[in-house]
Amino acid sequence: MNDIKKIFKAIKLNKYKPSSTSYFDPVRKYFVPKTPEEEVRQKTIEFLETQLGVPLNRLRVEEAMAHVKKGARGRADIVVYRDDEKTKPLMVIECKASEVDILCDEVREQAERYRKILKADYIMLVNGYKLIIYKYQDGKNFELVDISSYKELLESKVSFIEEILPCLLYTSPSPRDRQKS
Repeated sequence: MNDIKKIFKAIKLNKYKPSSTSYFDPVRKYFVPKTPEEEVRQKTIEFLETQLGVPLNRLRVEEAMAHVKKGARGRADIVVYRDDEKTKPLMVIECKASEVDILCDEVREQAERYRKILKADYIMLVNGYKLIIYKYQDGKNFELVDISSYKELLESKVSFIEEILPCLLYTSPSPRDRQKS
């Protein structure tokens, strides 16, 4: 896990039109309401572009899973693609407000669910203070030691922490199972 508090604190978001109620989203190209989670999402976009070298044209924000898989629910906060056509997902990013603990299973499960639908290699969890990147490989998640550049992620030139984390894909109990308890 990487502490990114200083990096995110230095990112200024009102570079297009200062507003007390909205941020300009450079990917979606429109103003979005200011919320704690939206601040993290917009700073993550800036971080991806300026620090990791991700081209803005290879990002999608609020990617609906129903566009990828019929009947799938939810929206990935940010999806990083390998290609300009946005057909080959590389990483799913789940942004949370700063008060949300990104180490909890619910946050990771949500990102893993989207990663599985999109068939991406990585998930990133970020709350403006902490950032964790996992690589999915052989049915397991491996936490990356450091924050890797876009090029390193594309080429899988990353280092892992020794501990292997199981994939935690939550499935809700069936109505029959709920009646038994």
